[in-house]
Amino acid sequence: DDFDRAKVEEIYGIKPKQLIEVKGLQGDTSDNIPGVPGIGEKTALSLIKKYGTIDELYKKLEEGKTDIKGKLKEKLEENKDLAYLLKERENANITIMASGSELMLALQTACSLEEEGIIANVVSVPCFDLLMEQSKEYVDRIINKNTKVYAVEAARGLEYYKYADVVFGMETFGASGPANDLFEEFGFTKDKLKAKIIADFKNN
Repeated sequence: DDFDRAKVEEIYGIKPKQLIEVKGLQGDTSDNIPGVPGIGEKTALSLIKKYGTIDELYKKLEEGKTDIKGKLKEKLEENKDLAYLLKERENANITIMASGSELMLALQTACSLEEEGIIANVVSVPCFDLLMEQSKEYVDRIINKNTKVYAVEAARGLEYYKYADVVFGMETFGASGPANDLFEEFGFTKDKLKAKIIADFKNN
């Protein structure tokens, strides 16, 4: 709600949706988010405050348009894949790809799926075009080829079939209303996404 949003901005100086970007850099052992080794909360917050997203941070880094240097630059460059791999499990049997508001949904669903014995990695895809520019080695690092790959996109999402076995997207357009109501209507909730993945995974 508005109070929580204001509280996050007051305490951290970023928007609530950017907290997942901070976690992507900092890591979180309790959630199996690897993060970039050697980057703590203070540095992660500072980078996201300045660049907004992990994707924008790496874009500026590659263009040489940052003042990042020394050990920090080395850590970011050497561990780029870990910044995008938001949840990694050694015994994962599925991978969920998502971006934007769907990313938190993917993380929540991944945690809930463990109750059913389905272990999920979660990959952040902030910019699909940039993902397509990456090497096969990089893609294989963040998308485990031994897992079944699902993509979650609150749009058509057909481009995800380049990497995903199953895409949960939208086939109809034109609906309007509060975001939460639309997500519920089109099945983009933790319980509905969980049910879809279970049905597909256990029947194939």
